[in-house]
Amino acid sequence: MMGSKERIARLKKDNRENFLDAALEIVKEEGCQSLSMKKIADKIESTSPIIYEYFLNKEGVLMHEKE
Repeated sequence: MMGSKERIARLKKDNRENFLDAALEIVKEEGCQSLSMKKIADKIESTSPIIYEYFLNKEGVLMHEKE
């Protein structure tokens, strides 16, 4: 059975991957210059503040860096 710490870690990893997947789709469709935290949030039906919990800014998303 998975404990709560493991579930939280898995959820964070899944969220991060979802953000990166959405960003990649936006970049492929519209180019790097069009990427924004709001566009990522809209694509995954979320809010920008949640993405900022994982990435400092859009450059961090593009570089796959943690905050």
